[in-house]
Amino acid sequence: MLSQTELVVLSGSIPPSEEEIAGTVSTGMGGTAHFYPLEHISFADKLGRKIPDGKERRAVEHIFPMDHPSAQVGLSQRDIYAEMIKLAREKEIRVILDSHGEPFRQGLKAAPFLIKPNVRETEQALGLTVRDEEDLFGAMRLYHEMGIEWVVQSLGKGGALASFAGKRWRITVSQVPVVNPVGSGDAMVGALAVGIARNLAAKECLRLGVAAGAANAAMWDAASCSREDIKKMLPQVAVEEV
Repeated sequence: MLSQTELVVLSGSIPPSEEEIAGTVSTGMGGTAHFYPLEHISFADKLGRKIPDGKERRAVEHIFPMDHPSAQVGLSQRDIYAEMIKLAREKEIRVILDSHGEPFRQGLKAAPFLIKPNVRETEQALGLTVRDEEDLFGAMRLYHEMGIEWVVQSLGKGGALASFAGKRWRITVSQVPVVNPVGSGDAMVGALAVGIARNLAAKECLRLGVAAGAANAAMWDAASCSREDIKKMLPQVAVEEV
């Protein structure tokens, strides 16, 4: 798929290994889940019965063909994001990484173009204790030393800090009622990706990203904000170089 790709976003956690969940996780539909492609869930939901193992395996092989070299990476491998970043970098394709835990730590080693950790994820990834803004900017310097060009440090309702090309920014939002923050980080990453793909200036990418996150948080349903909602939020976002 990289031959058709301008920008890659790697976001969220990775599936557990078959060994981690075999025999322990019930699907709630009379069976034990070994893999989680969407077709399994919809199939079982419609028919209300266990999916035969053969069909589970065939669906997985459709996504990761066993005769394809990438099948060796494996769903459970904690460095799968790192492997994907390396493949993209070989083709000079920029990667945004937004994850946590060991997959995020391993992914950092492959130097994605942009990362968007929250404070806890930064503390866990770097083994640091963050007390204030300067601690965060210090952590961001460590990320840059790993070869990561853009660092967008999420502060939740406090907005974000960012660092790129030797410049540092503080991004804040005013007068936003936080109704439901679920999905706001994903909204921010999506908007950052749009800005980067459109070659917007760094400041405008950051404004768009934080506006999208805030617009999402102002809605009850996650990922329900519209383009117009985000446009209305833009004037409330301040981007200050520090």
